[in-house]
Amino acid sequence: MVRFSDIPMKPKLISLFVLVGLVPLGIASWMTYGQADTALTNAEKNASESIKTQTFNQLTALRDVKKGQIETYFRERKGDMGVLVETVATLREEAFDKLVAVRKIKQQAVHRYFQTINDQAITFSEDEMVVTAMREFRDAFRQARQETGTSPNELEQMRTKLRTYYADQFAKQYREANDGQSPDINAIFDPLDDDSIELQYRYIQANSHPLGSKHLLD
Repeated sequence: MVRFSDIPMKPKLISLFVLVGLVPLGIASWMTYGQADTALTNAEKNASESIKTQTFNQLTALRDVKKGQIETYFRERKGDMGVLVETVATLREEAFDKLVAVRKIKQQAVHRYFQTINDQAITFSEDEMVVTAMREFRDAFRQARQETGTSPNELEQMRTKLRTYYADQFAKQYREANDGQSPDINAIFDPLDDDSIELQYRYIQANSHPLGSKHLLD
């Protein structure tokens, strides 16, 4: 076994110098490597933080864009609803105005009609021929049964047939002209006296002309 004291001085010095040179070099290398690793780690951390920050900023911007789009959409729908409400209100107001105008026109037409009837009644009431004719018609109306010699049995048959006419022909045309509503036959027929029964039978029920043309009887 070789002892350290047996080694010549020159190799000892060389070895000592090499050792003295390598130790600081190793320490310096280790420190440099540690600093480089630390720097690399810090760079990676900074890069990661930068990526996170950039991604967060992009998501935030995207969120703001979507938020703006949604707010714009609902503002537009709100505006559309406002326009629709205004349109409905305008149409309702126009329809109401038209109904009011029609009502006024009908009111004026009815007023003119009754005014015309009133004027005619006043004119006729002052006409001696009309007054005389009305008096004679009243007397003739009450004398009709006496002139025809209608018996009570015949009068009862006339009453039955006239009521059948009101319940069938008259009621059918009444329903067609009044949206299916039926007339009150009792209210029409029951107040008729015997003279009215006979005259209505002869001029209405026994009239061969159809309903609506009864005035064509000669």
